[in-house]
Amino acid sequence: MFKKVICSLSILSILVLSLCSCSEKLGMSKMEKIQNMLTDMETYEAETEFSVISNKGETIYKAIQTADKNGRYKIDMLSPENVNGNYTIFDGQSVCQYNKSLDKKIKVDMPDLKGRNEIILFNFVENYLNSEGVALETASMEESTYTVLEAVIPGGLELLATEKLFVNNETLLPEKLIIYDKNGNERYIIVYKNFEYNKELDENIFNISNY
Repeated sequence: MFKKVICSLSILSILVLSLCSCSEKLGMSKMEKIQNMLTDMETYEAETEFSVISNKGETIYKAIQTADKNGRYKIDMLSPENVNGNYTIFDGQSVCQYNKSLDKKIKVDMPDLKGRNEIILFNFVENYLNSEGVALETASMEESTYTVLEAVIPGGLELLATEKLFVNNETLLPEKLIIYDKNGNERYIIVYKNFEYNKELDENIFNISNY
């Protein structure tokens, strides 16, 4: 009888250890998939709702972001109406901005400003991979569960200190990026919709001379 009890306890212990091991593997698998999604991302295109929060209130813009891992991007503004049709292109060396209402282009032959390219998802990936001791958490919103990745933004800028990316655990796609100031206040919120991961892009989309 004693041997049977010992045997039962041993089997139970093995089962418990196996379940714990499986749970850890499942957790690691989810995290690995998310990290692989970010590190294997070559391009993306998405509709974005971009909120700028200041002491004067919140301003919301809608735009289409198209970007690649080389740092190039194009932002096509959709709303509000006074910015509809405007666009910004960064080809890796120069920035070109077009104002539709003035029918005027401005080109600056210098690396893009830090404050602008932080709203591009590839910058988060770079900051996340270079950050040490960053937090990892889960969050639930509107019946979906998210893995939340945190990164430190280099440069010591007052309004650009840290950022969090919310990745949907089911689709493994990013849905929201929040940028915080040094006091932990939300300053920029980018919500991604219809996110196209590794979309095949026409190289000419980032060629400023084509516009």
